[in-house]
Amino acid sequence: MTIAQVLTKASKLLITKKITSAYLDAEVLLAFVLKTSREKVLAHPERKLSLAQIKKFQSLIARRAKYEPVAHLISYKFFYGLPIKGLPQVLIPRPETEQLVELVAEYANKTVTKGSKMPILDVGTGSGCICLALKKILPQAQIWGLELSTEALKLARQNAKNLGLSVDFIKSDLLAGFKGNLQDVVIVANLPYLDRQELRDFSVEVRRGLSYEPAEALFAGRHGLSAYRKLFKQINQREDKPRAIFIEIGSAFWRDFLKLAKDNFPQAEVSSLRDLCGKQRFIKIIL
Repeated sequence: MTIAQVLTKASKLLITKKITSAYLDAEVLLAFVLKTSREKVLAHPERKLSLAQIKKFQSLIARRAKYEPVAHLISYKFFYGLPIKGLPQVLIPRPETEQLVELVAEYANKTVTKGSKMPILDVGTGSGCICLALKKILPQAQIWGLELSTEALKLARQNAKNLGLSVDFIKSDLLAGFKGNLQDVVIVANLPYLDRQELRDFSVEVRRGLSYEPAEALFAGRHGLSAYRKLFKQINQREDKPRAIFIEIGSAFWRDFLKLAKDNFPQAEVSSLRDLCGKQRFIKIIL
């Protein structure tokens, strides 16, 4: 069989499963099997594949047809142009989170003198994708990644090493393990923010896909507020306050997240921001 033939067959199967990215997924998985780029796969549709290559590809497509995320199948996901290695025990980076990175970088560039070392704290860093992307954009910034999971911390450090980026990673239950001064620090966080009730409104593809990811990295109690409620409480228990906080939130209950932020930081400038799909996805808190 040729590249064109196996891609057509695989895409048709994924389409029957209502997978919206069927063609892209098939192309990415075949490129992974052939150890080449997606562009080269598409440039040579006439190329014939070996039986071993076809079997490996079909095995991956069968797993994808059961909604297993592509990032798990190939063990990495590109985030802000960086190949971020992943694990099933760690949340997969999302495209909308790239916008959170941009919001922090834009604030940093407007606030701090060029060349100075703005301190940035990524709370709940997971794979390290946010703080590593920020280090790429803001090489002079001093950046920490805080994470409670030992497996996630190991993964984040490995990603930093692979990318040649210098970030300090600390084992910490949100802010609890950070002993530095928060003054002038910018906090960024993409903590769990889903309410399990939201699952019934998701498509089969999304709902089944989420079942492959760690629940503790997705769900945060009623209306998804518990993780941020804990983080805000930790911040308010400290005398040294950060200069700004940027968080990613669930759009279904965005008004509850906005109220939580305003109640915890009544003197701050608090605003919600939309993602590229027009959904309320981020909250900016300027203290």
